Amino acid sequence: MVIYLSVLNIRKLIPLFLALIIVSAVVSFTAFTFTGFYKTALSLVGDGGGVLIVYSESAKTPQTSIISLSAYDKLKILDGVEALSPEVVAVALAGESPVIVRGIDLELFSSFYDLQPVKGALLLNHSDQALAGSRLATRLNLRPGDRLILRSVFSNSFLEVRIVGIFESKSTLDDELLVPIYAAQWLRGLPRDAISMLRVKVDPSKLTRNDLLTYLSGEKKEFREKSTPILESKLMRLLTVPRARKYAAGYVVEDPEESMKGFLERGVRINEVMIWGILAVIIFGSAFTIYLIHSLILASGSKELTIIRSLGASIRRLIISITFFTALASLISSVIGLALGALLSEMFSGLGVIILGSYSVMPSLTLSSAIMVVISIILISSIGTILELKTILSGGSET
Repeated sequence: MVIYLSVLNIRKLIPLFLALIIVSAVVSFTAFTFTGFYKTALSLVGDGGGVLIVYSESAKTPQTSIISLSAYDKLKILDGVEALSPEVVAVALAGESPVIVRGIDLELFSSFYDLQPVKGALLLNHSDQALAGSRLATRLNLRPGDRLILRSVFSNSFLEVRIVGIFESKSTLDDELLVPIYAAQWLRGLPRDAISMLRVKVDPSKLTRNDLLTYLSGEKKEFREKSTPILESKLMRLLTVPRARKYAAGYVVEDPEESMKGFLERGVRINEVMIWGILAVIIFGSAFTIYLIHSLILASGSKELTIIRSLGASIRRLIISITFFTALASLISSVIGLALGALLSEMFSGLGVIILGSYSVMPSLTLSSAIMVVISIILISSIGTILELKTILSGGSET
């Protein structure tokens, strides 16, 4: 086997390794980025975990929805509802930079997200107070005490806020600005009895999403009410009105990721199958490059291969030996390239180069996708080697 591989000296192997590493890095970087875009879009409303989102049936996404705050009053007394968080989502401009502004009741919101203070304090007691996510603070160079003028994209409203704290949540919230719910209502152009969506945590043994939908729709069905309703915060006592107007003809109750997945499939025409398809196109699009690399390296040793063949070496053994070696080289190179692609995607994401709207894209690649990248490169390399060796050796035998 050593004799057979003598045609591939060290100088010839260096370009092979480098080229395969570069191809693998480009493929893995693209795979990490595309998958990251999709995963980031799915997590814009939340990650699930027994949480449901209530929003308007006529809205494309929970963020663009408008529903009555009376939904909160209805659900807070329902047995099986463990936590509620009414939220208003608005888009504003801080200078020329777009900012997602989420209006919340911090006391209720804390039941769903674990916000860790990075700088300053975590409080939203006044209309001009705001909490900046860690990535947003980095992007806009914000510090506690800074003032920010927000110009609403939805209406002609302006709002000046003071950054009282910077938080980290390990989620897409780190790209958002949190304000009191009534401040976001002002930016969104909504009255105090309207919200964008309602985040609900339920006990699955007592309630299902269909139960919530039935209850909100007012259909006749017996539901148990809590003996002690969810304790209202001071803010919600201020906002809740006895006779709220109707803003939604119907409700949708979905898992957070499902709500975004539905929007991506219906509105953007993107789903998980398409992501896999793009990944496959990228991998097999690089097949020509990988094949060309092996062809050039093997062609440079065609004379040595012909001599070894003329000395009685078996074509089959020669092909198996060299193909095994190139497959091993492809395995090592693709793993290195995969790691390099992951490192580059993380670096570009951290620098804010890879973004989705105003959200930083978190590169993501499943183990199955990574294995597919490595196996595909090995297969393409092996097939290219076999085809080129057959061409060289069959030509040599004819002469």
